[in-house]
Amino acid sequence: VLICGHSSSDYITDCDVIENKDIGLSISENSKVKLVSDCTFKNNASSGIHVQSVSSVNIQRCETSNNSGYGLYCGKKSVIAVLNLVSDSNNKDGIRVTGNGAKAKKIDGCTITNNDVNGIEITSKGKVEKITNTTIQSNKKHGLAIYAASTLSRYTNSTSSDNGAYQIYVQKGAITSLKKIK
Repeated sequence: VLICGHSSSDYITDCDVIENKDIGLSISENSKVKLVSDCTFKNNASSGIHVQSVSSVNIQRCETSNNSGYGLYCGKKSVIAVLNLVSDSNNKDGIRVTGNGAKAKKIDGCTITNNDVNGIEITSKGKVEKITNTTIQSNKKHGLAIYAASTLSRYTNSTSSDNGAYQIYVQKGAITSLKKIK
């Protein structure tokens, strides 16, 4: 499924995209899609959901699992809000926010588990305003990784546990308000 250019639909709901030969759902350019809800994207040959160069997309109550790429990829010049996403057993990060202008307003109530790299990765000037009520568990590398020149403003009521390397990794040069983590 590719949504780009001048799509006439502003929402995608109640769909399953399974074993697609590329990305499960790609939203790019000047798409009018503002809401993706109650959908499953699994066993796709690339990422489950890929958002790039889009002003604002809400992703709610979706599942991205067993994809060959990222569970959810938010690229440059994109703004997303994520609520109650399950991202499990993807070959790369569960959620990746990357590139100049890439921003997640919120990641709330999500379960990010068993991904082959990081649970959540913020990199290359990506920004996340807040992560709340989220479980990040059993990912092969870091639970939450914030790389240089990237920003995480708030992390509350969330758990990162049993990940392969650091539970929360903050690279020198990352911008974050994280204080002492228990």
